[in-house]
Amino acid sequence: ARSLRRKMLKVVALGVAFGGVAFGLSPRCAVVRPRGAVRMGVEGVLRRALREEKRFSLAVDRGGTDRTLARVVTLKRGDVVQVTRKRRGSTDLVSNHAFDLDAKSLLANATEVKLDVDGLRYRVRGDGKVARTKRRTMREEENVAHDRKKRRVLSDEAPFLLRLGLVDDSGRPRPGRERKLAQVRRFVEILYHALPGAPTTLIECGSGRGYLSFAAHDLWQGNATVVGVERRQALVDEANDLATELYGGGTTPGTPTTLRFLHGDVEDFFQNPSALLSDAVHNNTEAVVVVALHACDSATDDALYAAVLANASAIFASPCCHKELRPQLDARVRELKRVTGRPLEPHESALLELGRHGLQLHKTAEMLTDTMRGLLLEIAGYDAPKMLEWVASDHTPRNTLLVATKKKKKGDVDALRARLRHLAAYYGITTHRLATCLGESLLDPSSETTTAATTKTTKTTKTTLVAATKPPPPRVVPHRMAPPEEEREHSVVSNRV
Repeated sequence: ARSLRRKMLKVVALGVAFGGVAFGLSPRCAVVRPRGAVRMGVEGVLRRALREEKRFSLAVDRGGTDRTLARVVTLKRGDVVQVTRKRRGSTDLVSNHAFDLDAKSLLANATEVKLDVDGLRYRVRGDGKVARTKRRTMREEENVAHDRKKRRVLSDEAPFLLRLGLVDDSGRPRPGRERKLAQVRRFVEILYHALPGAPTTLIECGSGRGYLSFAAHDLWQGNATVVGVERRQALVDEANDLATELYGGGTTPGTPTTLRFLHGDVEDFFQNPSALLSDAVHNNTEAVVVVALHACDSATDDALYAAVLANASAIFASPCCHKELRPQLDARVRELKRVTGRPLEPHESALLELGRHGLQLHKTAEMLTDTMRGLLLEIAGYDAPKMLEWVASDHTPRNTLLVATKKKKKGDVDALRARLRHLAAYYGITTHRLATCLGESLLDPSSETTTAATTKTTKTTKTTLVAATKPPPPRVVPHRMAPPEEEREHSVVSNRV
């Protein structure tokens, strides 16, 4: 009885499904033949849409690499049909037409067709069956507008962009400021996607006019305290005045404002990071983020060290010029050129070849500086930093971004120190600003002892040799009459000797 009952239920279900398909009761069925499609097919639906100048979207696949797209767009002169022919390996061909297009030519040799019109989607697959499904009607401005507004993390209407001279009254980039505007927008996008939410405090080291500080404040709508540190008093006063005008509040630490700028070097806050951090941050130091955009030379190292002292949860730094290691590389190249008693090691020969070209040696110094910074941050308790090309090189050649986040588990610090010292010895580097700040030596401990003993012995030997070879003091001859000719010749020879 149960088996018979199941069979009867199956028969009833199949009958209902067949009846629904036959009478068009299920508009979402994959093989439905709607009345309009049965009567005139997709070509007729498209022809009627063109004749009545309806808004539609068409996609025609012809197999292989040929594909045609057509949609109604709104231009200044009115609605037109925009046809795009896509060809793999070649440039797309885009053309605008009136509504008197031939529907048959658009659908010629089609293997699959998708047509959206009147809120419905018609689809023809390879088997020739016509399907009609309901679809959500797109918003009118998204469906027909030809000029689409870009979705940006940083709004074009942000008031500080106009006040800082990055855009004009119409919101367009000012001539000559396009690159700076692109950098600020891209940096803010990276902050938005990299951080799960607004941090408690964001510190910008070397804030300048405060482009990033204002952008970060606008991004999080005042939910994060943004502090800019700058050594030029005039820029600090200008930025604080603008922050007060735009967002209100005070401009000194401890006031309710969430955007302020402080005067001084980053070094001034090394021993007293509480000058930058509010009381709330001291209770939750994991919510501190430090950013630095194009801090010159070792100022980037100072910003990284300030981030370590502040126990920052994330660091975003884009270095500028790299001048500290280049003289050391030059000295190493000169030293290798003077080697005569032994053959050069392979890595020494490679460095000597790089030394023949100043540009290549300069780029090597840049890469070496940032690589050592990454290792030093790992030693300080951060994950291996990511090196990103955060903006196109035509906006700025200094387009490397270092991103580091706090480690959840401690790593093998001794192994990291060994890697750092090996890298420094490979290129002959003895000093690095960030290593000095963190108290990390770039020399191997055993070699340091040997070097110290050798230096002491060398100094003693040099002192002995100097004492042994020191010429006697010149003999002082009292004023007297000129000596005879024979004695005069003897005096000249002695003076020469």
